[in-house]
Amino acid sequence: MTRSIDNYLRMNKHLFYNALTKGSVILFCLTALIIVPACGKSSGPRNNYPEPKAMSLISVEPAGDIYRSENLIVNGNFSIWPDETSAPDGFSVPPDTKVSKIFRIDSRGGDGKYSADQWWRSSDQDTPYDRLFRTTVSGIKANRAYDFSVIALPYYHTTASLSIIALDNNNNEVARWTDLIRVTPANGVEQRHTARITTPHDGSLVIVSHGNDNTQYGEKTRICWLEWELVLLGSDLSNTALSPDKQ
Repeated sequence: MTRSIDNYLRMNKHLFYNALTKGSVILFCLTALIIVPACGKSSGPRNNYPEPKAMSLISVEPAGDIYRSENLIVNGNFSIWPDETSAPDGFSVPPDTKVSKIFRIDSRGGDGKYSADQWWRSSDQDTPYDRLFRTTVSGIKANRAYDFSVIALPYYHTTASLSIIALDNNNNEVARWTDLIRVTPANGVEQRHTARITTPHDGSLVIVSHGNDNTQYGEKTRICWLEWELVLLGSDLSNTALSPDKQ
């Protein structure tokens, strides 16, 4: 009886070890299937990785039109306009209000808190730029491409122009783009116009609004300026820029 029990135990012990061995082999194979792909050939070069905690420059590409600066015109959407002043911050208004005048209006669109309504009673297209509605952008670099754009609501089929005057670091005029943008006639329909220039010198740009030869002056000659924007582009795009009419 005792021998039968011993034989039974030895047989079950043998079966247990066989099962354990086969289970270990199966477990090892599964582990290998998981580990081996991770240890295989990498998807990229193995010898070009930087050292730990080191940075590596892979490539440099020109940004081109992808890069555009923020609006270089201070308060270009007219949001900053103290109650006690006649001009939005960063802008100057015409001194002769019998010719043209600027009004602050609660925003009629765009991102700004206010818009600048301008009306004309007579022509100012030949008026010196320092007596027009204007803003000045300093820190301009030579031979760089800039995009100038405007968003406006022309009322009563009004048209008007925006011109840019380039000044050198001594405030001497070195170039002018007259009627760079003409706002086309419409009755309260929002318009966006854009033009590109390349600056000839370091210095500043004076941006002005005024009438043109298509403007019909009177009590209803009025435009709502929503935003003026000037942005620096990231590459030399002089081949797409407009040449100044005076240089």
